[in-house]
Amino acid sequence: MDKDQTQKQPSLHLTNDFVFKAFFTYDSDQDRRMLEDLTTQLIRSRVKVEKRSATELYAPNDQGKDIRLDVSAQFIPRAYLNLEMQTSKMQIENRAVYYASMLLTQQENKGLHYSDLMPVIQVFFLDYLFPPKEHFSDKAIHAYQFQEIDDHDCLTNLMTIYIIEIAKIIQVKHSYDELNEIEQWLWFIKYYDDEISDPIVAELVRRQDIFKEASEIMNAISNDPAIRDAAFARDKELRDRAQIKYEGREEERLNVARSLLRKHLNDDLIIECTKVTTEQLAKLKLELNSMIF
Repeated sequence: MDKDQTQKQPSLHLTNDFVFKAFFTYDSDQDRRMLEDLTTQLIRSRVKVEKRSATELYAPNDQGKDIRLDVSAQFIPRAYLNLEMQTSKMQIENRAVYYASMLLTQQENKGLHYSDLMPVIQVFFLDYLFPPKEHFSDKAIHAYQFQEIDDHDCLTNLMTIYIIEIAKIIQVKHSYDELNEIEQWLWFIKYYDDEISDPIVAELVRRQDIFKEASEIMNAISNDPAIRDAAFARDKELRDRAQIKYEGREEERLNVARSLLRKHLNDDLIIECTKVTTEQLAKLKLELNSMIF
């Protein structure tokens, strides 16, 4: 057998947004049950999926900012849901409000009374710590609605935003028995791999039919060459973006250090202000000296 064929393939992970989308839209019956169960556990109210889609593009107008949804669905009782997997850090608060607002305004609501508008549930799964809440180590799920500033009474339930720190679950939970229903889903999303190597994931799959089904979907996805290629291409794209962003910031730091050297600031102050290393500073000195001579 060819050596490449015997080589073990890397696992797909649900924190990859392409895999995340495929998981909830791969099989018409199974993925519907996954979406219904996860949403039921999150909002603590039983729902039934009416229709769902992946990678839906919303464009407000010629001047507005477009959005591309990961997984969207309409439920019974009436509600519109969008799930987003986010692995790279960004200004998530404003993005979440913008997405939810777009979902509210893009409904087929012409002629409807305002009381007939369909509520929107916007969910962001973050594979990193949410900056406003990163020091609250005992809480990973944050729900927001419009509230009166002083009295905190809710103005409307027309828009609910969930920010979920899946990366925080391992900080506060350490065993199968400690996890509630929605935390079980978050653990599965974070730690599932093809070998089911995580003991808590293995326990979820062994004990509960819903996670046994979820594992079957992931197994089917992992054996789909088109999905594997697209998922790894997405991983590479995100790594390349992160590298470009890092290199841009690094060059900016070096430029500031060059400017401070020209102003004859002392080395310790330059290092403190720019976070360049001692070696980088020494190279910059040589570079500037060579330009003088």
